[in-house]
Amino acid sequence: MIRNSISRRRFIRLGGASLLLTALPRLLKGAPIQLDRVSIFHTTDLHGHILPTSTYDGVGDLGGLARCASVLKKWKRMHPHHMLLDLGDLYQGTDVSLQTQGDIMLRCLNHLDYDGWVLGNHELDWGIEAVHGAVEASRMPVMAANVSMHDARVWKEGERERSSLLPYLIKEVNGYRIAVVAMTTPGMANWFLPELTPGFAAFDPVPVMGSVMQEVRAQKPDAVILACHMGVRPWSNEDDAANRLFALTKAFPDIDAILAGHTHRDQPERRVNSVPYSQANYFGIHLGHLELSFNRETRKLLSVRPTTELMDARYSLDPEVIALTAEDVEASAERLATPVGELAEVIEFSSSPGRPSDYERLIGSAIVAGLRKRDIQVDACLHGLLFTDAALQPGVKTVADMWEVIPFENFVVTASVTGEELTALVEESFRERNHRSLMGLEPTVTGRGQSLRVTEIRRPDGTLIREQERIVLALNSYDAASGGGRFPTLREILAREASKRTLHRLQSRALLVEYFEDHSPVRPDEFVV
Repeated sequence: MIRNSISRRRFIRLGGASLLLTALPRLLKGAPIQLDRVSIFHTTDLHGHILPTSTYDGVGDLGGLARCASVLKKWKRMHPHHMLLDLGDLYQGTDVSLQTQGDIMLRCLNHLDYDGWVLGNHELDWGIEAVHGAVEASRMPVMAANVSMHDARVWKEGERERSSLLPYLIKEVNGYRIAVVAMTTPGMANWFLPELTPGFAAFDPVPVMGSVMQEVRAQKPDAVILACHMGVRPWSNEDDAANRLFALTKAFPDIDAILAGHTHRDQPERRVNSVPYSQANYFGIHLGHLELSFNRETRKLLSVRPTTELMDARYSLDPEVIALTAEDVEASAERLATPVGELAEVIEFSSSPGRPSDYERLIGSAIVAGLRKRDIQVDACLHGLLFTDAALQPGVKTVADMWEVIPFENFVVTASVTGEELTALVEESFRERNHRSLMGLEPTVTGRGQSLRVTEIRRPDGTLIREQERIVLALNSYDAASGGGRFPTLREILAREASKRTLHRLQSRALLVEYFEDHSPVRPDEFVV
């Protein structure tokens, strides 16, 4: 039995050694502590991956939900007292998921009897309609306490029913009441324009947590788990605008463990302000297992043991998941292999402020040509590279190649800006390490870094863009919302009524496919910007 001089929280944090020392007197008396265990299995950031895939470093044949499923079934047999959670960014990221609007992933989660999943930021990439569809398709709760949906705040009991989301769930497992409180990243305002996500907003989870924890504590759970689409960086002990776990654990040290996502890291076990923390990587490359051990006599939580397991070729693909998804996976494979046109010569990716690469000019030309094809006025395009570090080689190109160029489903935005405003937002973009390039107009740049200045911007014919002269700029919806907070000046300028900011339901990758279809063989000297 735990002495009063040692708090429950401190006892848990001390881990196995503390448990052994506490149990020793009873062991000597021949009365060992009887333990009950509860397992929580977790996936995160699957991003639509059913089949094995590769890491960002190019290591292949890893992960995928079909491989995770075979291990989950084994774990469920080994640990019959369990819960199963997903921590968000469930369906955006693959062609097969895009073509089914995420239904293929919900089909699998339903089949595998997940207990719930947390809403991630990429759930909103296709617009709020996709979120509504995913919630409707889910047999299990979809959770995020710190958001509003249908303009109803999930953490408010009086509004919750209208939101269709839950702030938490409590499930009895092996006779113990396990509370899972769900939070998602509050950074979404920096990623999504309000016209793409009407009725939805994300809020700072710290004040929300106070309200939710009061409600949860009243139900007397035996353990409280924070399941969140937020994470921490391995090298950092500080929060950022999108991840608030240090603040949360400082304000609520009675959280028993954190299951995390969003930051795409394999972190089997660490501490965040002494609270156990675990994250199971991305794409199903790792699978997470949190084991809770309770004293059967006192019903107190004695230890928290988080681990992750690499999902490599040691594990087979689950035949039921394969059968459940086979038709859609086959159709997607055929689509990805479809030729879209020919590239006549190599496209280089190296660029610098004021000197866009041919790679960027290809993307910019696709966007501008697609808009003009639909009689939408546009003078220039602002766009950057997306995870590209290799030249695009000549030859026949497929839909799969277009996914390599543009891996995200960004919509296209147009806005009217003055020459003065354009100078300000281009300077801001050029100062970023991952800068955006201006195409269709020619800026003159001096200095570098924070000293960089745009002294003038001219049309291709050499005429000067005057300060109060207006031009129509095209860019993607992510950058228009500030590019994750990198471009606040851009966001502020586009929020002005005079900009006539317009979200077009045209995805940049689809316009790239169309550009190849319309302009094959594609040559840099024929780019429209």
